[in-house]
Amino acid sequence: MKLSPALLNPRFIPRIWGARSLAPLFEAPTATDPIGEVWLTGEQCEFASGPLAGQSLAAAWPTLPPGWTGTNLHGTARIPLLVRYPRVARAGSTPAQLAQTIDFASTILEIAGVRDTVARDGRSLVSVLSGSPPSWRRSILIEYYNDTVFPRILTMGYKAVRTDRYKYIRYTDLRGMDELYDLETDPFEMENLVDTERGRALLPELTAELEWLQR
Repeated sequence: MKLSPALLNPRFIPRIWGARSLAPLFEAPTATDPIGEVWLTGEQCEFASGPLAGQSLAAAWPTLPPGWTGTNLHGTARIPLLVRYPRVARAGSTPAQLAQTIDFASTILEIAGVRDTVARDGRSLVSVLSGSPPSWRRSILIEYYNDTVFPRILTMGYKAVRTDRYKYIRYTDLRGMDELYDLETDPFEMENLVDTERGRALLPELTAELEWLQR
C-alpha cells in the first residue's frame, strides 16, 4: 500500500491554562487573554488523500508502516531555515551543507562582530551563507530519549546519524528495530535498508560515524 506523500486535514483542540502571566520567564509577561496552547489530535486529524482518506490518524495508526510511526522521520528532524541578510547571504542560494539550530548563536555573534569566547558545539554559518565555506561537518547527531508521557513511545529512544545522503537510526532499547535510509532515492523513508546487502555494506562506516559523534 503506497501511502506517501499523504495529505492530512488537521484538527486542533485549544487548551487554555487560565493564567495571564509568564513571570518570571519574561520581563513583560502579562497578557489580556488567558494564555494557552493548541494540540493537534490524532482522533480528529484525518487523512485527506491516498488509500486511508477519511480515516482518522488515531484509527489508522496501528496499520501504518514502522517508518511512519516513529519520531525520527526526516521531516521531523529537518526544519526550514530562511535567511535574509544581503551583506552575507546570497539571494536565491540553497546551500547544501548540514546546518543545525546550535549554529545560530555563533552565526549571530559573527554577524554582530562579537568575539565569541565560549566553546560551542555549533559553528557559524556565515561562510556557508556567503558561499565560501571551509571544510564543513560531514554528519549530524540526532537523539531522542524515552518518553514516559506517551506509552506508545515509552521505549522509542534512539541515537541517529544523518549524513548528506544517509540516515542510520539505532534504537537504545528496541532490539532488531534499527533503520537505515537512503535519503537521496527514498526521501519519505519507506525502504529500510538495514537488513539488505547494500545496507550491511554501509553500516560499518555509519556506525563508526555515530560513535564518533557521541565521543
